Amino acid sequence: RDWGGLGERSAIFYRTHKFNLIKSGTKWLSSTPDNMGSKLTNANFPRIMTYAILERKNDGAKFLYVNTHLDHNGNNSHEIAEGVRQQQIEILIAEIKKLGDLPTIVTGDFNVTPEASAYKTMIANGFLDASRIAKEGEIKSTYNGMKEPQDDVIIDYIFVSPVLADAVDTYTVCPAKRDGQWVSDHNAII
Repeated sequence: RDWGGLGERSAIFYRTHKFNLIKSGTKWLSSTPDNMGSKLTNANFPRIMTYAILERKNDGAKFLYVNTHLDHNGNNSHEIAEGVRQQQIEILIAEIKKLGDLPTIVTGDFNVTPEASAYKTMIANGFLDASRIAKEGEIKSTYNGMKEPQDDVIIDYIFVSPVLADAVDTYTVCPAKRDGQWVSDHNAII
């Protein structure tokens, strides 16, 4: 997320034997999305969205994939942090719209619950929460804090544009422990 190459990335991995990369890039979730390392006032860190426009080799179908990580509370009050994330999600949606009208998948650590305005803004902009439209699966906690979760804390999501709704067959929250060791403070979602 920072211009010096340190810090997190919101990487996108794809199968090169199945997809051609048409375009990809990173935008900073700030008032200057093209300025590397830029951040919003009151944000704890520069936050980003990474995108890839992919083309399926077998039929030429194109889609947009976006991976992101919104700001956490840090030293901010809940209200300030929610305001920062709301601004970030508005920037993310504006940047998605600039990339064209493609079937879209948006994934990431949004650091918000379904009651938060950033989540509601995604829904209001036509995105569907894959956990709620999957034909099979169970909605469970996605955040664990490297300990057994006491409550269901859902802050990670897969959103899809409506044209992709029928493609969401299953929703799975994966355990974050391997051989008894925590590998992440979040549970991966598929």
